[in-house]
Amino acid sequence: MRADMEGQVVEWFVSIWDEGSGFLRYRGGSGSDRGWVIEQVVAAGCAVAFGGDGSMTGLVGNAVIAGMPMDSIAFGDSAISDDDLVRLISARFDRAWGCISPT
Repeated sequence: MRADMEGQVVEWFVSIWDEGSGFLRYRGGSGSDRGWVIEQVVAAGCAVAFGGDGSMTGLVGNAVIAGMPMDSIAFGDSAISDDDLVRLISARFDRAWGCISPT
């Protein structure tokens, strides 16, 4: 989190459109530790990208952290590791919150 956000609880959610059922699947939560929040976003995104039987419900989803959209994220792409998703979301979060300059 930015220095002025440390210790503040931020809400997050992820959503993926389930083509098969025609429903939006989503999960949400909150936390105050940047790393933990981003790990939870990745875990939730991957969980909603696949059904209980392991079948993919959607390839690409959306994430919002502290009210800031993180653009489309390929939670259902098995070629992208969880670590890669963490790095991607971390970079987008930092750029969105002005922690780093855009490249």
